[in-house]
Amino acid sequence: MDRAHQHRPVTPVGHAPAFWPRVLLAALGWLPAVHGQVAAPIPAASQVESADEAAQTVAFLYNVGSYTEWPAAALGAAGKPVTLCLMGDTESLSQALATLDSRTLQGRAVRLRHLSHLGLPADCQLLYVARSEQRHLAEILPAAHAGAALTVSPIADFADAGGIIGLSLADGKLVFDVNAAAARQAGLRLGSQLLKLARSVTGR
Repeated sequence: MDRAHQHRPVTPVGHAPAFWPRVLLAALGWLPAVHGQVAAPIPAASQVESADEAAQTVAFLYNVGSYTEWPAAALGAAGKPVTLCLMGDTESLSQALATLDSRTLQGRAVRLRHLSHLGLPADCQLLYVARSEQRHLAEILPAAHAGAALTVSPIADFADAGGIIGLSLADGKLVFDVNAAAARQAGLRLGSQLLKLARSVTGR
């Protein structure tokens, strides 16, 4: 049996990124708020790496994980944490990620792990690659996808470069592009509702 058919349905949990349209948030069952309050607008491009952008990125990472199906072998035994790995200069994001301490993702605790480009990803279900690691993508992406990691990054043209989800600012809002072929290569299945929200999807 193809391992993709062994995956269990994913139930969305947690708060939604405020930058996704309210009508689609309602369809997904997400709340239009972050930490119980209406989220602040996404900062302009000149404010990249700000605390506001970091908070929105954390919300995105959490929710995109809710709409991703991993191979059973990649998740491991029931009760094993979901590991969110951070690679590169992610200081502001690391602080924002403290809000996930009491969260669970697909019924599993969320564990954070910090990596450098010298320590290629292993046992990571989600991998956030900071802008500082752009020149190392040729090393990082094959290793990450071989381990069934969902790769996300704000690096320009990340999805075109072989990453799975690229984040960017457009007209003051955070948007994302998806490389569906890279997701399949990593053995991942992204929910159809997630794909509908993407600015673009390549490699269907």
